[in-house]
Amino acid sequence: MNQSVIESIKYLRNTGQLQEASDLIKTQKSDNNTTGQWSLLALMFYDMHDYEEAIYATRKAIETSDSKQDIFCHKANLAKFYNDNNEPHKALEVVQDVPITDDIKVSKAFSYLLLNQKDRSKNLYREIIRSPKTPFSIRGTANYNLAVISMQDDWLKSMLDLSDFGTLTGIHPALPRPWTGADLEGQSLIVISNSGLGDDIINVRFCEYLDKKGIDYIWLSQKEKTQQIGNLFSRHGVKYLDDHTKVSKNSYVTLSDFLPLWLGLTPQSLWKGAYLKPSQNYLEKWKWLHDLPDKRLGIRWTGNTQYVRNKCRDLPLPELIEELKDYTLISLQKDDGVEELKAHKNVLDISEKIQSFEDTLAIMHYLEAVVTSCTSVAHAAGAMDKKCYAFIPINTYYVWETDTGFKSSWYGENFTTLRQKTYGSWTSEIQQLRKLLNGV
Repeated sequence: MNQSVIESIKYLRNTGQLQEASDLIKTQKSDNNTTGQWSLLALMFYDMHDYEEAIYATRKAIETSDSKQDIFCHKANLAKFYNDNNEPHKALEVVQDVPITDDIKVSKAFSYLLLNQKDRSKNLYREIIRSPKTPFSIRGTANYNLAVISMQDDWLKSMLDLSDFGTLTGIHPALPRPWTGADLEGQSLIVISNSGLGDDIINVRFCEYLDKKGIDYIWLSQKEKTQQIGNLFSRHGVKYLDDHTKVSKNSYVTLSDFLPLWLGLTPQSLWKGAYLKPSQNYLEKWKWLHDLPDKRLGIRWTGNTQYVRNKCRDLPLPELIEELKDYTLISLQKDDGVEELKAHKNVLDISEKIQSFEDTLAIMHYLEAVVTSCTSVAHAAGAMDKKCYAFIPINTYYVWETDTGFKSSWYGENFTTLRQKTYGSWTSEIQQLRKLLNGV
């Protein structure tokens, strides 16, 4: 692979053009590729979140390799790729004849989690942590993953573990002058939100607590999020900024995810009522939705494909539509997934008119309810206390681990969680949705 191709792939990757980058990598596939070339292509495909191509290339690397040790390494990678492609059975199968290393143990623990064998997953993570031979980085990752799935057992300890081990292993950045809840004595605070849009929406509620404490803060997010939430947050009084060069280097810093921990909150105090509301101007823009037939449901079935675990949360659109065929369905998809609507003309596609979450909140105002996979739309609906049914995958996000039953500690009574019980299937949860909508 020549340098110009590599530079082009890097450029496409850095500008978020993952599909284009993956297509360019595909041009380098050849029956004459060496094991090393297949292995390189696999890692590049994986970096573009094209897991199926990564799996294919890794299998080719295994086929062309004559080194038993190299084959073991390729199989370890293959197990990771299968897990991220939401195929844990295949991940476990591929490592059956591989020496059990720490990497393999972590992969197996994650496979068990995807299969909803949480006790088995936790026990294996504990075994990894207890072993004195486990490398520091792997022990930190195991601790972090264990903390996520232990949130329901001990929320406070798990949050502390997420903070400590996330920073130690590079999952969270090391922060200069980290703030952990102490009195700032007139110093300013930078709240960094460096994850997805959903995390901004989840945690922006805690700005109210910072205001009450008289803390001079800035909410520092990424430039690519500004079009989506910049105006929305500013309109709600949040001191929003997307340029780190304008931030004082003498300020204290924290990650937005850990605000409830440093503010001394508990699961019982996370929800204090709606904290985002639609703009009057955008309500005017979307008021025509009110003229559509009754029983209007907004649906979103997939999230951002750049999210590494996106396949775990995808809903089967045909199955969802069939169960909701008596409703007026309005798509809340913006980019990814919109192409699926070509086969479903009974769903209203308004994606070209949705520019930001100002639009999304206004649209949801005119709906009877929102039905969504575990994406930022679920959190936006929760933030405005809109009736929402959110499908929560087995491999769930940390915020959902504090909850049991149909309700969530993070949102009000209008928010209902439908938790996946069986790996690879949403059938029972979609049927449960219909019963809930019918009041059964």
